[in-house]
Amino acid sequence: MKTIIAMAAAAVLFAFAPSTCLAVWDVLTVTPERAKELGMEFRTADGGKNQVKVELEIPLAGDLGRVSEVILKVGQGDNSPVTVPLKEDRSKPGRVVVHFWANRATVELISLHVSVPGEPGTVGGAMYDLRLKDFVVVKKER
Repeated sequence: MKTIIAMAAAAVLFAFAPSTCLAVWDVLTVTPERAKELGMEFRTADGGKNQVKVELEIPLAGDLGRVSEVILKVGQGDNSPVTVPLKEDRSKPGRVVVHFWANRATVELISLHVSVPGEPGTVGGAMYDLRLKDFVVVKKER
């Protein structure tokens, strides 16, 4: 009888004990039109025969007011072989700027993920997915 009571008590404790909860992040695909509405600006510069410099400027206002990081992903689908956070330049008040160099042939495989956590005291947030091929026109090699 003691075993049954102990097992029942343990089951009740496990049922009400805190458990790991994964935060909910909304993944939002950003079109060039939506990026313009959000105030995001892409700039490119020729970097030689096979390279292009890409710069993204993000305003720290409105929906993007709490940008925590920008992640560069190379690959297709959810299984990207390369995922790296970009170094942010926050020297301009109210703006975050990131930049990187890419081979022209890989532009179609690159996406940027802008992480914006939810309000303080909440879990999750929004992940803005920007596919580079939608924003950057790459000149063909000569």
